[in-house]
Amino acid sequence: MNELIVLNLISKLKDSKFGMPNAEGEWNWINENHRREFLESIFSRNWSLLHDLLMDPLNAKVAYGIMTPVDSSNDNILFNNDFNTDLSLFRKLYGDQSLEVLKHSECLKHPWSDQTDTYMTYPDSPRHAHFARQLIEIAPPTMIGVEIGGGYGGMIYFLKKFGFKEKIVGCDLLETLLISYVFLSFNKIRVELCFTREHLLEALGGDAEVILIIPSLFKVLQEIDDVGFTFNSRSLSEMSEAQSTEYLETLNTKISPRYIVSENAEELLFPDSIRHIEKIQDDLAAHLSNYKLIEKKRTNFMGGAGRYTTRVYAHLQSKNK
Repeated sequence: MNELIVLNLISKLKDSKFGMPNAEGEWNWINENHRREFLESIFSRNWSLLHDLLMDPLNAKVAYGIMTPVDSSNDNILFNNDFNTDLSLFRKLYGDQSLEVLKHSECLKHPWSDQTDTYMTYPDSPRHAHFARQLIEIAPPTMIGVEIGGGYGGMIYFLKKFGFKEKIVGCDLLETLLISYVFLSFNKIRVELCFTREHLLEALGGDAEVILIIPSLFKVLQEIDDVGFTFNSRSLSEMSEAQSTEYLETLNTKISPRYIVSENAEELLFPDSIRHIEKIQDDLAAHLSNYKLIEKKRTNFMGGAGRYTTRVYAHLQSKNK
């Protein structure tokens, strides 16, 4: 792990005003029960503690819930878990040599390294690489991409690895953006973290490959007219209704990307849960009146008890519907 990445990030934070935590629903529960020390280090501006935590950015204190765990309850681990199932599916979709594309030249340490370092990859890499390939197929080559809720940055990493040339804007909670900043920088991708409208607009004209923004800046994207796609995997289902509605209505009437790709819950897994406040795909689609559904398929990659589907929407006024 390159300490300079963490020091540069903390320097940016020291000079910034970023408010207070604003996670709701499932992520508020995760933060309260598993990431409390990490959140306190950020929002109390305890730079020394934050430095120590980010030097191991995928450990459970920092990244709990961000990376899919590999079940370590079975001795024959590589052949009895979702990770191996996803690897097999990826090979089936893209050929026997496809596992080479999942490899990273160097991997950050993470709680399941013993299982996944055999392939020099991460538990979510097969799913992330699959979605990156799908987006490359539909993404207009001269328009930027936007991801809502990108986690540690795995899907963005593969978009860049597979040759997506335009900028990508990643919008997420600040505590998650810090992990993404470290991960992408570690992988030699030029990243800019923005807290103000002026900084975001400046970054869009700069040389950063990826621009990370906090949720309050999402509406600023309506000031540009070249958004080719917006992608979200699972987190729109997990937000409060107010949060997901604001994102979707901003996309529908203001940002108007060429395509919206939503991988979210098709049905409720925990209908009576207070902690899980999921919205299903039909609920999300109700806010996309300016879009036409052009593709819908069940997500075959593991996780979520099979409740996720991928829906692709095209803007009604797009020439490439």
